Parts: sequence; C-alpha cells; structure tokens
Amino acid sequence: MRVLYVHDRLSGGAGESLYQLVRGRPGRGDSIIVCGADGFVGDRFRGLNLDPPPMYQRAHSWLTMRWPETRALSLLWRLAVAPTHLPLLRRVLRVARQHKPDVIHTNCIYLAEGALAARLLGLPHVWHVRELVDLDYYRFVLPKRTVMRCLNALSDVILCNSRRTRDGLIGLGAERSRVRVIPNIVDPPTESLDLRALLGVPDDVLLVGTVGWITPNKRVEDFVALASALADLGPRVRFVIIGGWGGEREYDARIARAIEDSPNRANIVHAGIVKNAAASMASLDVLVCPCFTESFGRTVAEALAAGTPAIGVRDSAVAEIIDHGRTGFLVDRGDVAAMAGYTRRLLAEAETRRRLGAEGARAVQTRFSSAVLLPQLEALYREVAARPGAGVVKAARENVNV
Repeated sequence: MRVLYVHDRLSGGAGESLYQLVRGRPGRGDSIIVCGADGFVGDRFRGLNLDPPPMYQRAHSWLTMRWPETRALSLLWRLAVAPTHLPLLRRVLRVARQHKPDVIHTNCIYLAEGALAARLLGLPHVWHVRELVDLDYYRFVLPKRTVMRCLNALSDVILCNSRRTRDGLIGLGAERSRVRVIPNIVDPPTESLDLRALLGVPDDVLLVGTVGWITPNKRVEDFVALASALADLGPRVRFVIIGGWGGEREYDARIARAIEDSPNRANIVHAGIVKNAAASMASLDVLVCPCFTESFGRTVAEALAAGTPAIGVRDSAVAEIIDHGRTGFLVDRGDVAAMAGYTRRLLAEAETRRRLGAEGARAVQTRFSSAVLLPQLEALYREVAARPGAGVVKAARENVNV
C-alpha cells in the first residue's frame, strides 16, 4: 500500500508522530512525504533512508488567523496570498503522478493541498486532525463549522488521535461516519540521552520536567508555580523546562519574569530545544504536563514508555493515557496545589515512582506501540482504497497537467 503524506513542518508532536508511523511501515517506496519545511525531526527522517526521501515545498496555512482578534482582515489577507498555495499543490500533483500512491494522507489540519490533490486525481484522502478544534484557543479565519464542512467534503476519513479530538469535531459538525480514532504511535526510545550530563547536574539530583513549546496553552506558568511551591526541597530537585520559546513576545516575557521572580529560581532550568526529547524521558523522575489543549499528549506517553510517571490535566486527552493512581495522576486545569502534592509524593517515594513507571511502560506498549497501531492504520488505508468509486478517476492521473 503506497501512501503519499502531506505534512507541514518536520518538528513538534505531529512531525514526531509521522516519523513513528513511517518508521514502522514496510517496503521502500511505500511512504512518500511532501512537507512544507524541515525541522528538528528531519534528521531522523533522513536516517530512515526513504526512497524517495522527503521532499520540501514551502507551505502556507489555509485557515489560521493572521492577526489575533481581526477575522475580517485575516480573511482578506488569506485571499490575497491564496496564489502562494499553488506551488505546493502543483508539487503534490507531480509527486502523485510520478509515484502513483493508493491514498493521500494529510498529516495536519493546516494544509489543504493534499485534500485538493486527492480530489483532482480521484484518490482516497485521509485528513488527520491533531488539535482540539472546539477549544477557543484555536482561532481560525473561517468559522469552525465551515472548517468541518470542508473536512467532510474533502475527506474519505477524518482521522483523530484521541476520543477527545473526535468528540470535539463531531460537536462542530464533522460527519460521524467519516470519523475514526487511531492514537499516535509511541514506541520505547531507541536511544538514551543523559539529561543530567547535558545539564551538568549531579547524578543524585531528582529531575521534574515539562516538555513543549513555551506558548500560552502549554501553561508553563503553572510549572513555574509548581517549582516555586516546592522551593523547600532545595537543590536536590531541579525543575527542567524542555522546549523553545514560542515567539509570542508578551508570553515569553511573562514566563521569563516568572522564572526570575521565583523563590526557587536557582533550581529552575530552561534546557531549550532537545531534538529527541523522548530519549531524555528516562532521565526524569516525574513528567508534569499542565497543558489543557492536548489532543493526545505525546510527551506524557513518551514519559510512560520510558518508565517515568506523569501528571496531567484530566479534561484533555491526557486522561486517555494516564490511569490515575496506576501510571500517574490527573488534576484539574490550573490546580497547581494538586500538581505540587502529587509531585512531592512521587519525589519522596522511590518505590511508588518505580511501580507507576513500570505500569506506565506496560500500558503504552499494550495500547500505543507500532505493533498494535500500525495494523490498524494499514487496514484503514486498504479500506478507503477499496471503497466503491475510489479508483474511478485513477486513470486520469496519467493525464493531469501539472
């Protein structure tokens, strides 16, 4: 089964999820990738020696707001730059004509070119949604119900990475019959990164970490508040922020001030971007994910896969990963006191950390490993490729001018 993947940038959770998917697929030439830009996951894609290798073509989002709170101007701007989408569309069409995929799989909601190419070529299309679109945090230039109508019209399957993602889409008008749920693949790390050596801290120091871009939805301020609440633990515990600045100046400045003003400032470490953060998870003693917009929670699953217990927010999709009290703990959004209480307990009880970590590793292997999820994805591809009418226009691929 040959699949053409259309993706935005080879970085972040979506890029990592695509890497895990492609890495496990059999056969040279079964996975063809066209993406908008390289990124810190790109090195590992190159290590797969794909034939053909990933192809890059500058991409532009079709639906995000250009300026906050200015929908009309953002829509006018999107219309004005609409021609900039044509190079990627032409590239996808050329690649499809050359490699003749059975399915086109758009791996993010922000690009429409894969969906348009699939319709022009009469190919089945899978549109992968990895965002909790129903939350107000996601501001789109089009009304969200209009976005759902576009997904319905241009997809054979709308693939969701969690039940929480699915429920949000259906609530906005996604056709239930088109929606499927297959979680992200999370395998145990194939390499190990000694985070203590990277940070230059002693081996007996305990590490509490959070992973992700420093953006408002990640609630990094809650992690800094957690570190402040546990200042009495002193230098034997370090609180590590793994991730780059998100680029929102006011929020970046807010977090920088919060760190500087914290009574535990000396023990808060901003490690910046770690290219393969999953490899460092085994170095952490506790992973804390204060984010409330997790549509899956990859960093949480990676921590559990590495045997590290995690704390997450219960009204996000993380609740589908953490079994409360068995592999970690769930708290209400913004409940720093509860986060601090569970973190203090885990740091004090080495046997509890070991037990929860072992249970977490077993749970991830059972529910999210490539051995479990790849057969489901391959079955989905075969199903959409075999649907009546899926191949009706395939012959036209040979005659499409690109």
